[in-house]
Amino acid sequence: MVRSLAALQRPRSLPEINASRDIKMSDVPLSRHLLGAGLTVEAINDVASWKRRTYAQGIPFRLTSAQPRVLERGWVFAGMTLPSGRRQEVHLFLPGDFIDLSDSMSKTFDLNPASSAIVADVPENASGRPEFQAFTAQGRVTKDALMFAHALRLGGFDAIGRIAHFLLETECRLRASASEHSPVLGWPLRQTHIADYLSLGSVHVCRTLLKLKSAGLADVSRGLRIYDRKGLADIFSATRREALATAS
Repeated sequence: MVRSLAALQRPRSLPEINASRDIKMSDVPLSRHLLGAGLTVEAINDVASWKRRTYAQGIPFRLTSAQPRVLERGWVFAGMTLPSGRRQEVHLFLPGDFIDLSDSMSKTFDLNPASSAIVADVPENASGRPEFQAFTAQGRVTKDALMFAHALRLGGFDAIGRIAHFLLETECRLRASASEHSPVLGWPLRQTHIADYLSLGSVHVCRTLLKLKSAGLADVSRGLRIYDRKGLADIFSATRREALATAS
């Protein structure tokens, strides 16, 4: 049975979190990310010598060249500052992601670190290898697919559906590149980040996250932990069906 908003008010006991086993993606070496993406040891044997730039949390920046780059550490949004002063984020890069903004996108969107970020420049001797070209091509396809899914999320889900979908999507992305399995994943995002990404108010985000936690579905207060994946999926599936029914 699909959970209703009223059902989210009912408290449920939550399992204890073992903080000592938290996965912090910033602690996973870049080489492990790249090897996990299918690159060979030969392609990244000099990864330690790649040029790196560090960007401070909350200070947007722009890429100044088309050189291939990989996010080594931190979570970085792509978006823009609106005339009102509020941010509208359109994509989230996670550690290990190939950072790519097309020429048209780079003129419109900047990059906004949600946490301190380290970006590695990929040298020509690595970027020219066939396996790395395949990695960058897959990175572009993945980014475009995620941005398309994000547009559908904003247009098809209500607030709780957007947050439920975002939590599940992010957990899936993190686990795809994590070095070990753990019930808890690192989560540097603030409620304002979620609000800016999902086009919601911060107060609404706060209340919705509390509902999800009290219902035993998910918690982001001490890292990202999903307790009930099916329960979260039921939420955004229901909101999608309601949106389609209303449209028809």
